[in-house]
Amino acid sequence: MGRLVFGTNKHFDKTAANVLQAIRDGGYTHIVSCGRHANYNEEGSGEGIRQALQGSAVSSREDLFLQTCFVADTNPDYDKTWSPATTSDTATSDLTISQQVRLSVESSLKNLNTTYLDVVLYHNLKSKIDPYEKIREAWSELEKFVDQGTVRYLGLTNVHDLDFLQRFHSDVRVKPTILQNRFHANRQFNVPLRSFIREHNLTWQAFWILTGNGGTVGGPVAKDIAKKYNVTPQQVIFAFVLSLGATPMIGSATAQHLRQDMDVTSELLSQEDRIRFAEALGKPDLVEM
Repeated sequence: MGRLVFGTNKHFDKTAANVLQAIRDGGYTHIVSCGRHANYNEEGSGEGIRQALQGSAVSSREDLFLQTCFVADTNPDYDKTWSPATTSDTATSDLTISQQVRLSVESSLKNLNTTYLDVVLYHNLKSKIDPYEKIREAWSELEKFVDQGTVRYLGLTNVHDLDFLQRFHSDVRVKPTILQNRFHANRQFNVPLRSFIREHNLTWQAFWILTGNGGTVGGPVAKDIAKKYNVTPQQVIFAFVLSLGATPMIGSATAQHLRQDMDVTSELLSQEDRIRFAEALGKPDLVEM
């Protein structure tokens, strides 16, 4: 898994070019797409990866970490124009959740030009978790792909309910490896889940970092800290997120910003400046004393 990951949400017809640029110019090896999601162009991600491999921007498929997700057809994020990229099933309506999972995984393999997926996440809409038994049924099907070696790891998106996580982790055979959650005040910046994440060695993949915290990033505290370290305010928040033990998702479409973000380390900010930034976010307990 990458220290930083490149996300392709809403890159649409520029996805291929942006994925290629992220790998070639930014040094990103962990690429995030999402099958059957209306805001993602998974085929575009696959084309960008193909071009990167063909142009020797990366040595081999094994040097990349490819992440996708499964979106149930009842999820509002589901791409209603989606059709399977395989011929194993022709119908896309009235399918069981297990059938949907199989189609989605097979389609992602084809779209991303790969024989295996490094991780598949079960996608929930924002803070609204799908019904428990539906997720369990989908997860059981995904576990079969892990058993076959077609998928290496599994994960979840948009789960901020500690009780759910505890129950789910106890119930499933293949434990989640990645938890992809928003970095935002209305999700308490994941603080209630922090101990659980550490205890079970989950990777917290943080997204919506810039979009959800624009006021703080553009505010006087971030600018003052940025000036002190001769970096950008955007680099300040990414360094802060790294210092929390999270993995930031980067979505920049410019080579300069991709390189700037990749240069950031978790050790950039002093403890004093981490506390100042946490206070600017309105969540002082983000920094543990």
